[in-house]
Amino acid sequence: MRLRVSAMGAIALSLVVLVGLGACSEVSCGGGDYPIYSSVDDLYRAATLVVWAQIPGPPESRRVKTGPGPTMEYKVYRAQVGKVFKGTPGAATVEIKQLACREGSGPGLAVGTTYVLFLETYADVPASLLNPIQAEYTVDSSGQLVSASGNALTLTMADLERLSRGS
Repeated sequence: MRLRVSAMGAIALSLVVLVGLGACSEVSCGGGDYPIYSSVDDLYRAATLVVWAQIPGPPESRRVKTGPGPTMEYKVYRAQVGKVFKGTPGAATVEIKQLACREGSGPGLAVGTTYVLFLETYADVPASLLNPIQAEYTVDSSGQLVSASGNALTLTMADLERLSRGS
């Protein structure tokens, strides 16, 4: 009887470990651990670069080392900057990296789409969205800013102008 309980416990523990490992692989594909912002003002303050930009072409796959950890595979987009609200892009384009995933999974910027992007910039690697949900706003055909699905923060052009003036 005691052996049967131990065997059942070992099986249950194995299932928990396997489910946990499966969840880890989904999280790593989904993007990582990002801060959640309570307002567009907080989002703006945290960004080193805020731009109105279009994604003219598909991303390239690139292995990037961002710190002391391992080199990771990223999708790197080249965004054509139309207007800068904060920071200095240094050129008419800015590179933006997003963790690479299986095709069709995880967040991704759409080719031909115009966005307002809240970015963190680095000296030697492409910029990153501060948060893959809260830091990208699609510009619709009327020029209105549309929050990504799951983003409760709304942003208007009036907000951007106010924030860029520092008021």
